Amino acid sequence: MNLVVAYLLIARIGSLDLRAEEHVIAVGVGVLVIGVMAARSFGRFHGGNSPTGS
Repeated sequence: MNLVVAYLLIARIGSLDLRAEEHVIAVGVGVLVIGVMAARSFGRFHGGNSPTGS
């Protein structure tokens, strides 16, 4: 569902051209940055990088 909304906002409402390299790179970098920020934010609730033993 989120992917559909993102597509509608970026491609249909905005002026994204999927054939333009700079547009694709900008979207890709944005997705990467949001993913890293979400992983850092929510990682602390799921143990982060500190394993508790096995």
